[in-house]
Amino acid sequence: MLMNTKEPMVSVVMPAYNSEQYIAEAIDSILGQTFQDFELIIIDDCCKDRTAEIVKGYQDDRIIFIQNEVNKGFLYGLNYGIEIARGTYIARLDDDDTSYPDRLQKQVDYLNEHEDVVLVGTRIDEKRNGVICEHRVTPIRTSSQLRFELFYENGSIAHSSFMMRKEVLDKHNIKYEVFKQVPDYHMLTCICQYGELARLDETLVTWRIHPQQSTNVRSKRMKTDEFDKARCMYIDTLAMPEDYKLILKKAVCRELNGKADYDLFHKAFEQYADMCKLDHKKKEDALCCQLMLRRVLVDQRHNSGLLGYYMKNKFKDTKWLRTRLGVEFVIKCIIGYNKRWYQSTVDYTKPIRAEE
Repeated sequence: MLMNTKEPMVSVVMPAYNSEQYIAEAIDSILGQTFQDFELIIIDDCCKDRTAEIVKGYQDDRIIFIQNEVNKGFLYGLNYGIEIARGTYIARLDDDDTSYPDRLQKQVDYLNEHEDVVLVGTRIDEKRNGVICEHRVTPIRTSSQLRFELFYENGSIAHSSFMMRKEVLDKHNIKYEVFKQVPDYHMLTCICQYGELARLDETLVTWRIHPQQSTNVRSKRMKTDEFDKARCMYIDTLAMPEDYKLILKKAVCRELNGKADYDLFHKAFEQYADMCKLDHKKKEDALCCQLMLRRVLVDQRHNSGLLGYYMKNKFKDTKWLRTRLGVEFVIKCIIGYNKRWYQSTVDYTKPIRAEE
């Protein structure tokens, strides 16, 4: 296909591998955008099905179709697509996802109006077995909250909804690196060092869930290992004392153990919240802190009564114990430690006899 000589405003990058079932729907969702100043870069990573045939069936000079001679992997496709992109903005879309018609227009408008934002995402729908339903989102909306969330995860900006400034990627040589399972998280932690993150509070992308997608094919252990490494890399970039960074890394790797660890984690957690400019007096910021705290603490391998005390007395946050997550946590503590959990919710400095 011939390349349009006019430089577009947006370059949509779409690596493809054995996606004959879904890629036409993905392409159609881009060609049907209300915003038409784009190029669509599709990188065929040696597909063994009809993917290439389907793409070649489109007669649109905005589609740039590249076929690798050997299989080079998803990350290569992302990086090469960004490298050759001519757009001011880079938009992402997986070969099995779709964009709603006004997605590009709304993201372009937002980036044009907010020069400090380097990446903007959107809310998403889920599509499972042909049924579309709303994807549940966390109460995280502001730039400060999005940055704060990166300490533990990326639950707010789906990869297929990314739109980034190419100038920032090029200037700072930001690339998708070795993380096959969490490339979106790692990209967010890299690009946020050079500007703000944002998420439009509108649903503009459909994320398809199916057994063949890479996140389901690869092992859970692989994803956990990658996430731990990527989170530790992000924490290393923070302007914090080394002992604070070390305890945060222990927390995200589920290794907090003992009163000294929890006390130091509390201090580091608070400083990180301050770095992200969260205001505990604001209800939304306080909820964001509580949400991340629960996820980090409930995930610890060394569950003990200290967790109960920490949640009850440090943060005065007990309503969550009546949720499914809270009930599971209580049961886990009771099974493992019997009376130790109850005693610790009252006073965790009180000695606990071994026979209890």
